[in-house]
Amino acid sequence: MFSNIYSDKDFMKLTIFILFLLGLIGCNVQKDLELRSIGIDDDAAAANAPVVESISPTSYGVKGGITITITGSKFSEGDSVNVGGTNCPDVVVVSATEITCTLPYHFASVVDVVVSNAQGISGTLFNGFKYNSFLYVSNQSGASFLYKMKIDSADGSITQLGSTSVPNGAYGVEIDPSNTWVYTAGVLANQIAAFTINHSTGDLTAVPGSPFAGGSGVDAVAVSKDSKCLIASNFYAASSAAVTSYSINQTTGALVKVADYTGGTQAGFLAIDPQNRFVFVTNYGSDNISAYTMNTTNCTLAFVGNYSCGDAPDAISVHPSGKYVYTGNASNSFTGGKGAVTALAVDQNTGALSIINTYLTADARRGSGVEIDKTGTQLYVTARGNDEAGTGKVFGYDITSTTGNLTEINNWSSDDGPNDVRILGSGKFVFTANTQADTVNVFIRDLGTGILTPALTPSYPVGTSPGIIGITF
Repeated sequence: MFSNIYSDKDFMKLTIFILFLLGLIGCNVQKDLELRSIGIDDDAAAANAPVVESISPTSYGVKGGITITITGSKFSEGDSVNVGGTNCPDVVVVSATEITCTLPYHFASVVDVVVSNAQGISGTLFNGFKYNSFLYVSNQSGASFLYKMKIDSADGSITQLGSTSVPNGAYGVEIDPSNTWVYTAGVLANQIAAFTINHSTGDLTAVPGSPFAGGSGVDAVAVSKDSKCLIASNFYAASSAAVTSYSINQTTGALVKVADYTGGTQAGFLAIDPQNRFVFVTNYGSDNISAYTMNTTNCTLAFVGNYSCGDAPDAISVHPSGKYVYTGNASNSFTGGKGAVTALAVDQNTGALSIINTYLTADARRGSGVEIDKTGTQLYVTARGNDEAGTGKVFGYDITSTTGNLTEINNWSSDDGPNDVRILGSGKFVFTANTQADTVNVFIRDLGTGILTPALTPSYPVGTSPGIIGITF
């Protein structure tokens, strides 16, 4: 009778379903046996989940590296700790109510703290820890200072932390990729100052021997991705000494000059590609970009060539893929040109550049700062508007990953004279240094669309003629 009601196909389906149910039962039995083998039944497993109540400290800089203390209950030997998705090294279960470990690196963000026992049962303190970034901005005019600020990673708000004296004409600011040191170039003093960063307070301590001798009008600095080499541009130097390389003492951060290199006229900003192969330097006076190959073993450069890139190139940024370079084109009364951003393709074998396209920033003049988000999907460029009142803008673009082409998203007003633009590591906040207004602006960034909205407190005063921003990342 059974075969009369059900076909062979139906019988097979029924058999598979029964086997599936038996498999589920088997899995549950196996799990139950595993727990019972160590004296834990299903109800006891939930009852024995670690409870995470607090963490001390509750915030620190992105570098990590300090000992944190987690308190709660039901901790036991073999527990692991995870902060923001990264396991903590050096876990010590002090007692059933206390664990210590070493805080791992994480970009600026509010993150969960998770304690897991040897059976894989976890307890979580949601949004329990805050990684904060520190922002440093140079002041060009008068007695030069590096202004210090703490960025709240939850809302982008800024706490001002005072200032540190630096060589006159402070302009370029660079934080090394290990988030250990900050370097700033003094254009008028021909010196480079170096400081060690305190990631608890944001305070700066001068590196032994700082400031270090720089080239004529040393203007901007960039550090290799392994933190071994520093490259500087020299705005007032002859083209035969437009760029200088230094080695970095890996213990102290001190600089030792390696050599000078030929380049263009009025060497300005510079950038190193993410793969540590090439260095690119904008030449404001000769309207081109100098390209070099880099040897990080001895911090030497080899000149590749100078490449046209539109009128008066200023800031420069390399796409995370290393395939494209973007520069802000500053216009002035002599050229009559309009502000723009120029996209260039990078030859992956030689470092040579070729123009993809130049994009006018509407009617705004003096394109300047350029920044790409870490995913490589969007780019922002400032337009100073000839430093006239009410004309400062930030332009946003989508980047086509296959071609490097840009599509404008929109533009937003800033305080007067936006000279530089930076994105927080999480991508949630954008900052501009505004030379004419003597302020730093904060924007909230939509991670999907790239649209910017002024933060609740959108503007913070910062000395005189702020130039370049550096952010721990």
